[in-house]
Amino acid sequence: MSILLYNINKARFLCYIFYIISITSILLISPYSLSSPENTTKPSINIATVHWPGYTNKDGSGLYLTILKSIFDEKVVTLDISLMPYRRARYSVETLQNDIFLVESEFTRSFTLIYSHIPIDIGNVDYFHSQDTFFSDATSFSGKTLGWVKGYEFQKKISLPESHYNTFHVNDVLQGVKMLTQGRLDYFIDYDEGIKQTAHQNNIDIKNFTFTQGFQEVYLVGFSSDTKGRKLRVMYNNGMKMLFSSGQLENILFEYGVIPQIIDEQQIATILNYYSKLFSQI
Repeated sequence: MSILLYNINKARFLCYIFYIISITSILLISPYSLSSPENTTKPSINIATVHWPGYTNKDGSGLYLTILKSIFDEKVVTLDISLMPYRRARYSVETLQNDIFLVESEFTRSFTLIYSHIPIDIGNVDYFHSQDTFFSDATSFSGKTLGWVKGYEFQKKISLPESHYNTFHVNDVLQGVKMLTQGRLDYFIDYDEGIKQTAHQNNIDIKNFTFTQGFQEVYLVGFSSDTKGRKLRVMYNNGMKMLFSSGQLENILFEYGVIPQIIDEQQIATILNYYSKLFSQI
């Protein structure tokens, strides 16, 4: 047992040494390099993100920001977090004004940014519809009206050609839930827990409606394409693996929930199983 503990502590020590070396290398190539021996200012990692309550909160808390803070030790670096609209946040990283962009769907990746190999999150996207609407496979969408939030590109996950169904882009989940329950959509495609939470918060009765399993979507972290961004991406990928293997990632998921304030043990198990399979392959 003592030998096992020694090996674990040794591995943690080596990982910490790697972290310090990585941060030092970033210092040497970034504008935050130490200009004199007296300068003790910590280097900054600049993060641009949209305000997603529960994920990227205004006070610096939230699921995604907590994960980054667990990877990039604030004893060594300063995390400067800027909240801004989606397009401006991504553009600021594309133009090297910031270093990290949170978060990017696998469907909407920029050609300018580089992305993490390890997702920061995965989500279950379901088909929400009336219990009277029969669904077997994608061919069931033929001639139907499908809705999803504007900006999502769920058509890329649907095997049926777009010409075989109608698409309506809603402004938000609430509009989609209302239209579906009012009979104005045949299917509303979104995250199951998000739909349930929205219906509950707005007193919308969905007992005569059901969820059919759709597909998984992964969320990536975007990095600037310069040397600093490439080094930060390596640190992030290695850091995620460390968080998973140490059990810290599981603790974070149970602390924040996969949907704000909702602890879905089944979804957490799905996420952890996803990471387990992913890390066994790399």
